[in-house]
Amino acid sequence: MSRSAIVCSSLCCLALAGTALLMAGPVDPPAGPVEGTHKTLTEVEPRIAITDGSARGDADSVFRIDVPGSYYLTAEVVGEVGKHGIEIATSNVSIDLMGFSVRGVQGSLTGIVAEGPAEHIILRNGIVARWGGDGVNLSPSGEGQGAVVESVIAADNGGAGLALSTGAVARRCVSRDNGGIGISLPTGGLLERCVSRDNGGAGVAAGGACVIMGCVVRGNTGVGIGLGAGGTVSDCAVSLNTQAGISAGDGCAIRATTAYANQQDGIAASVGASITGCSAEFNVEDGIEAGEGAAVEACSASNNGETGIHCGSGSAVSGSSGIRNDAAGLHVEGNSSLSGCSANENQTGFFTVNGSAVVGCNAGDNIGVGFVVGYGTTLSQCSAFQNSLGVYATGQGLIERSNVSYNFDYGLSIVGDYVIRDCMASNNGVGIRVYSLDGGRIEGNHCLLNGTGILVEQPDNFISRNTCSANGVNWSVSTGNHILAVQAVSANAVNGNVGGTSPGSTDPNANFTH
Repeated sequence: MSRSAIVCSSLCCLALAGTALLMAGPVDPPAGPVEGTHKTLTEVEPRIAITDGSARGDADSVFRIDVPGSYYLTAEVVGEVGKHGIEIATSNVSIDLMGFSVRGVQGSLTGIVAEGPAEHIILRNGIVARWGGDGVNLSPSGEGQGAVVESVIAADNGGAGLALSTGAVARRCVSRDNGGIGISLPTGGLLERCVSRDNGGAGVAAGGACVIMGCVVRGNTGVGIGLGAGGTVSDCAVSLNTQAGISAGDGCAIRATTAYANQQDGIAASVGASITGCSAEFNVEDGIEAGEGAAVEACSASNNGETGIHCGSGSAVSGSSGIRNDAAGLHVEGNSSLSGCSANENQTGFFTVNGSAVVGCNAGDNIGVGFVVGYGTTLSQCSAFQNSLGVYATGQGLIERSNVSYNFDYGLSIVGDYVIRDCMASNNGVGIRVYSLDGGRIEGNHCLLNGTGILVEQPDNFISRNTCSANGVNWSVSTGNHILAVQAVSANAVNGNVGGTSPGSTDPNANFTH
């Protein structure tokens, strides 16, 4: 390197050093004592460690908090005989368990308990186990409100796992193997992404207007989820409980939930329930049972010990299925509607009571009857395939534009005064059988390849515009009915715009055999 380059480089370094000194400030410290510039831990995170100094216990508690504030554990809490673990004797308290356990011993009381009407308690991040009483009870007097519990495990306690307060929120909690209720949630609470299993009482006991979301409730002694009026259950899995999977009060909504192998009903809801997108399978009693005015949509019920879906009067069931249930696939009481549903391999496919409407439904391979239809019912655009009996109807009503085929006994069996029109009956023992004393109307139907096409066993029925073809016996109609049956005449080939032969009658009410 040349001498001039070395000089230039040195000058540049001196300039940079001078700039740095100017930016760094004076080298000498100011006069007076040196003071710290950092904040204390309390200033950074103003919380209080739970110790004998800050939360000294008393005759019935290991630790007792009686001043509002934010508290945290620095070590495990071990219970004592006749004492609670942590007793909260004031409102507005937050406790972070910091991952530590609050562990009871034989003869101990409750792990974490609120004394009196304490409100606005927050509890998070730890384990409460093996207490003689409840794991956590934030409302022992029934007066507390507004607790928040997050990421807490309550296990192996003698009483309830988590007993919360009115309007409480619990998230990501686990309650298991407790002697009592898994999670108790009074009126207006929220339970989200929690697990309650193998408890000695109900999995979740919730009051009115509670919301339960994304929870797993399994193997509890009692009901899985008990829910008061106006509550909501969504995206939950409820299984193997010794009573109903879900028992819900009036006006509840249950959505996208599965109920599996519970010892009573899978889902039992009261008046005005809304049940959508749910599955109920292998429950000992009904899969889904709802009271009057229920709305059931896009649900499935299979392999249940009684009825798949059973709803009270004035209900609407749509887009749902019942498969391999020991009683009916779908059963609705009077003045209800069934639309777009299917029932297969049940004892009975559909069972409808008086005044109902059944539209666009399919019943196949049921051991007994595909459709049992009550007084004043309309059955339209339905299919009954390969049942012992396709449709059995009583009283007065309407059956139209439906297909009954390959049923072992009757395709349609009517005891009463129905209008039966525009139906197809094929490959049944009897296509259409009517036993009417007051006068039914059978019109525009086609019967093909049945043992008997149309069988009418009582007088005074009006029979018109039907066709029977290739049945063992096309017509078997008793005396006193109104019928004109004509053997249809075959025509020569038709090629072009005109041709053919009259089928044998121009009477608009004539029935034809061909």
